[in-house]
Amino acid sequence: MQNKPPLTTADGKTPLSSPKGQTSKTDIFSTLAKWLVLIVSIIPRFLASIMEHFTEAGSVGALALGSLVFVAGVLFTTDSYWQSLFQGAALFPFFEQSWAGWSWLPGFTVFPQPRAWAGIIFNPAFVFAVSLSFVIQIIQSATVRNAAFGVKAVAGISPRTVGLIAIASWTFDLIQTFSSRNPLQYSDPGDIFKCLMYNLFTIVAAELGYVVYRMLKG
Repeated sequence: MQNKPPLTTADGKTPLSSPKGQTSKTDIFSTLAKWLVLIVSIIPRFLASIMEHFTEAGSVGALALGSLVFVAGVLFTTDSYWQSLFQGAALFPFFEQSWAGWSWLPGFTVFPQPRAWAGIIFNPAFVFAVSLSFVIQIIQSATVRNAAFGVKAVAGISPRTVGLIAIASWTFDLIQTFSSRNPLQYSDPGDIFKCLMYNLFTIVAAELGYVVYRMLKG
């Protein structure tokens, strides 16, 4: 075998020495800088990862967020039935003189005397109000699908029958909503308008929540 000539510089005279594998100061500073950037970016990257899970359709976070929005929409709609049919305390403080507050949830107190309560969510009347809200929203959603997509029948019921039932349900919905929060109780036109818009929102809140859930579900 022939020995390879040693490496030389361009002038062909000065031999080049082989790299020795020692980390230069530049490499050390570069490594330290990378570690510093990594440490500083831990929290932002963690938050960005959480945001990604909540915004990417079909992810666990998106499903959780969509479910939460749907439940909130159902509760906004249920609030009207809960107040008007069962004279219950308002579930939300918007345009109300008083509201349920923490009585939503089960709890107990020791002073001045021991006492416990089940909370609104375990009240049979409240459960009935939620169920009623579900039924009405299903009927109204079926009507919207029929109008938008030309669905010929819903669960074997003709579109005309579904439409008549929907008209009755919307009439019932409007009566219950505006009897629980009457916009005319305010004297300021701005407050009247805002209360009116809020009432209309509560009527469609459950359907909007379901739309958001379907979008995030993917």
